[in-house]
Amino acid sequence: SYYSYKRVGFNASDDYKKILSDIEDYYISFSKIKYFLCHFPFQSFTHTSIKNDILYNIIQTLSAMTNPQTPFLIENTSIVTNCSSAEHYRTFLTNTNLNLCLDIGHAHLVSSKEPFNFCQILKEKILAIHYYNTPNKQHNKIGYHYCYNHTDIINDNRFINLHSLSTYINNLPNLMWIVDESFDRS
Repeated sequence: SYYSYKRVGFNASDDYKKILSDIEDYYISFSKIKYFLCHFPFQSFTHTSIKNDILYNIIQTLSAMTNPQTPFLIENTSIVTNCSSAEHYRTFLTNTNLNLCLDIGHAHLVSSKEPFNFCQILKEKILAIHYYNTPNKQHNKIGYHYCYNHTDIINDNRFINLHSLSTYINNLPNLMWIVDESFDRS
């Protein structure tokens, strides 16, 4: 949260121990919620790479604090080059108590194939999806959350092919929540 950012910083390389302590405080304080979600990696937008040992330390600490009654979900990001693909997340999430909230837009920013890769490679770990459409990096509207039938999407292959992706989503065995993050301007 912005409140946390002001108190503990937002740089996974320098501030990660303070950030982890803050996350644990939230997780304990709100133990009755359906699930707890955290971007991983959490970092400033100026870092495109974080040392793997720091990433492993963070993920192991998050896994250790997980309570089975309140699933702890990691939301994928697209900024850190050594932790953005489905393969990267499999490496970090294997043998942990953590699950995944697949943000299909973040995955699409890495590659148009990544939302599909996440659904195949991490299908057992995906409990939630952030669902919206967004263009890839060759478009000037990065970051916009479009509803599935927005007029800008028609015949524009820079957007996610939601029709094809829905087949993969329907086959996720543990999916419990879909959060519609689309933005309808009408």
